[in-house]
Amino acid sequence: MKKTGIFGGLFDPPHIGHLITALDALIELNLDEIWFLVSFHPPHREENTPFDRRYEMTRLSVQDFKKFKVSPIERELNLDKSYSLLVIREIKKRFVDKEFYFIVGSDQFTRFNEWYKPEQILKEMEVAVLKRKEEDFNGYPFAKDVIFLHNRCMEISSSEIRKRVKEGKEIKFFVRDAVEQYIIREKLYR
Repeated sequence: MKKTGIFGGLFDPPHIGHLITALDALIELNLDEIWFLVSFHPPHREENTPFDRRYEMTRLSVQDFKKFKVSPIERELNLDKSYSLLVIREIKKRFVDKEFYFIVGSDQFTRFNEWYKPEQILKEMEVAVLKRKEEDFNGYPFAKDVIFLHNRCMEISSSEIRKRVKEGKEIKFFVRDAVEQYIIREKLYR
């Protein structure tokens, strides 16, 4: 049975930090692959860039590493709000031959108790949390029910990249070259 990580996010744009921490998760959890799940209608966040553009940038980010894939399932489901529980259940229904791990960033985990039926998510699959910095989650709801990963902490964010582009600053090395070229060609974040 293949062990597969599900790594969801806006990926607006996907950056080197996403890729490096995903690679750390792949190794630490001994996964066969990671699927990047580009949010379609995220319940807790506004989407700024259309799904198709974020999906394409994510595809460009992972295109030459066979253990990373991009899944269009949230768009296929076309839910009013892409609640993680509903997406997870559909993934498990479609791919019964895989063992899944749901990977979230610590910024999302701090609000995990506000998600739609978080206790059900924990029953559906293992949840692994990527840290952003040294953090103490003692006392957080569900902290004892998840795996805290020992990934590298990357001081980089999608919002910083969008701001740099808007200000005409260089983003080389923040994103993969193909993503940088896509952002320039499509005039994103200006």
